[in-house]
Amino acid sequence: MVVDYVNSPDHRVLPVVIFAASITIACIILFWLPLKRKAVKIVISDDTIIVSSFLGIGPKHEFLLSAFTGFVYFDDNYQNYSFQRLYLLINQQKVVGLSGFYHKNYNELKQTLSQKVPDHGVTIYNFSDELIDAFL
Repeated sequence: MVVDYVNSPDHRVLPVVIFAASITIACIILFWLPLKRKAVKIVISDDTIIVSSFLGIGPKHEFLLSAFTGFVYFDDNYQNYSFQRLYLLINQQKVVGLSGFYHKNYNELKQTLSQKVPDHGVTIYNFSDELIDAFL
Protein backbone atom coordinates (compact mmCIF):
# COMPACT_ATOMS: atom_id res chain seq x y z
CA MET A 1 0.00 0.00 0.00
CA VAL A 2 1.44 3.37 -1.09
CA VAL A 3 0.19 6.62 0.43
CA ASP A 4 0.48 9.79 -1.66
CA TYR A 5 1.19 12.63 0.82
CA VAL A 6 1.89 15.26 -1.84
CA ASN A 7 -1.68 15.32 -3.11
CA SER A 8 -3.27 14.71 0.27
CA PRO A 9 -5.77 17.43 1.28
CA ASP A 10 -4.11 17.63 4.71
CA HIS A 11 -0.78 18.43 3.09
CA ARG A 12 -2.22 21.42 1.19
CA VAL A 13 -3.88 22.86 4.30
CA LEU A 14 -0.67 23.19 6.30
CA PRO A 15 0.83 26.06 4.25
CA VAL A 16 -2.47 27.95 4.47
CA VAL A 17 -2.56 27.53 8.26
CA ILE A 18 1.07 28.66 8.59
CA PHE A 19 0.39 31.70 6.38
CA ALA A 20 -2.75 32.65 8.34
CA ALA A 21 -0.89 32.31 11.66
CA SER A 22 1.96 34.47 10.35
CA ILE A 23 -0.44 37.21 9.21
CA THR A 24 -2.23 37.12 12.58
CA ILE A 25 1.03 37.45 14.52
CA ALA A 26 2.17 40.30 12.26
CA CYS A 27 -1.13 42.15 12.81
CA ILE A 28 -0.80 41.78 16.56
CA ILE A 29 2.75 43.12 16.54
CA LEU A 30 2.09 45.96 14.11
CA PHE A 31 -1.28 47.21 15.38
CA TRP A 32 -2.32 45.86 18.76
CA LEU A 33 0.92 46.30 20.71
CA PRO A 34 1.53 49.96 19.73
CA LEU A 35 -2.07 50.81 20.57
CA LYS A 36 -1.74 49.09 23.91
CA ARG A 37 1.67 50.42 24.93
CA LYS A 38 2.23 53.74 23.18
CA ALA A 39 -1.06 55.23 21.99
CA VAL A 40 -2.29 56.06 25.47
CA LYS A 41 -4.39 58.83 26.90
CA ILE A 42 -2.83 60.33 30.01
CA VAL A 43 -4.31 62.71 32.56
CA ILE A 44 -1.94 64.23 35.14
CA SER A 45 -3.36 65.78 38.29
CA ASP A 46 -1.60 67.07 41.42
CA ASP A 47 -0.87 63.65 42.87
CA THR A 48 -2.10 61.02 40.37
CA ILE A 49 -1.75 59.93 36.77
CA ILE A 50 -4.62 58.21 34.96
CA VAL A 51 -3.58 56.21 31.90
CA SER A 52 -5.88 54.50 29.40
CA SER A 53 -4.53 52.43 26.52
CA PHE A 54 -5.90 51.86 23.01
CA LEU A 55 -6.20 55.57 22.14
CA GLY A 56 -7.98 56.29 25.41
CA ILE A 57 -10.81 53.78 25.03
CA GLY A 58 -9.06 50.96 26.89
CA PRO A 59 -9.11 50.24 30.61
CA LYS A 60 -8.03 53.05 32.92
CA HIS A 61 -5.17 52.62 35.38
CA GLU A 62 -4.58 55.16 38.12
CA PHE A 63 -1.15 55.63 39.68
CA LEU A 64 0.02 57.84 42.52
CA LEU A 65 2.85 60.08 41.38
CA SER A 66 4.74 59.09 44.51
CA ALA A 67 4.73 55.45 43.29
CA PHE A 68 6.99 56.30 40.35
CA THR A 69 10.68 55.97 41.06
CA GLY A 70 11.55 58.08 38.01
CA PHE A 71 11.48 58.20 34.24
CA VAL A 72 13.91 57.58 31.39
CA TYR A 73 13.77 58.67 27.78
CA PHE A 74 15.58 58.11 24.51
CA ASP A 75 15.59 59.42 20.98
CA ASP A 76 13.92 57.23 18.39
CA ASN A 77 13.66 57.45 14.62
CA TYR A 78 10.89 56.27 12.33
CA GLN A 79 11.55 56.68 8.62
CA ASN A 80 12.50 60.40 8.35
CA TYR A 81 11.01 61.44 11.71
CA SER A 82 12.93 61.82 14.94
CA PHE A 83 11.11 61.86 18.26
CA GLN A 84 11.57 61.03 21.92
CA ARG A 85 10.08 58.15 23.86
CA LEU A 86 9.65 58.37 27.64
CA TYR A 87 8.94 55.61 30.16
CA LEU A 88 7.72 56.09 33.73
CA LEU A 89 9.34 53.58 36.06
CA ILE A 90 8.30 51.79 39.20
CA ASN A 91 11.31 49.96 40.69
CA GLN A 92 13.18 50.11 37.36
CA GLN A 93 10.27 48.49 35.47
CA LYS A 94 8.65 50.39 32.59
CA VAL A 95 5.02 51.00 33.50
CA VAL A 96 3.78 53.86 31.32
CA GLY A 97 5.17 54.86 27.93
CA LEU A 98 4.80 58.22 26.19
CA SER A 99 6.01 59.11 22.74
CA GLY A 100 6.48 62.26 20.71
CA PHE A 101 5.20 60.26 17.75
CA TYR A 102 1.78 59.61 19.35
CA HIS A 103 1.40 62.66 21.61
CA LYS A 104 1.46 66.12 20.06
CA ASN A 105 1.81 67.67 23.54
CA TYR A 106 4.72 65.37 24.46
CA ASN A 107 7.05 68.23 25.45
CA GLU A 108 4.40 69.64 27.81
CA LEU A 109 3.82 66.19 29.33
CA LYS A 110 7.56 65.68 29.82
CA GLN A 111 7.95 69.11 31.41
CA THR A 112 5.06 68.45 33.82
CA LEU A 113 6.41 65.01 34.72
CA SER A 114 9.93 66.34 35.30
CA GLN A 115 8.49 68.62 38.01
CA LYS A 116 6.75 65.72 39.78
CA VAL A 117 8.88 62.59 39.09
CA PRO A 118 12.70 62.19 39.23
CA ASP A 119 14.38 62.34 35.82
CA HIS A 120 16.86 59.45 35.39
CA GLY A 121 18.04 60.89 32.07
CA VAL A 122 18.71 59.40 28.70
CA THR A 123 18.84 55.63 28.26
CA ILE A 124 20.06 53.55 25.35
CA TYR A 125 17.43 52.12 23.02
CA ASN A 126 17.45 48.33 23.04
CA PHE A 127 15.06 46.63 20.60
CA SER A 128 15.14 43.28 22.37
CA ASP A 129 14.13 44.93 25.68
CA GLU A 130 11.32 46.76 23.89
CA LEU A 131 10.06 43.52 22.39
CA ILE A 132 10.12 41.72 25.74
CA ASP A 133 8.39 44.64 27.49
CA ALA A 134 5.72 44.73 24.80
CA PHE A 135 4.51 41.25 25.66
CA LEU A 136 4.55 41.71 29.44
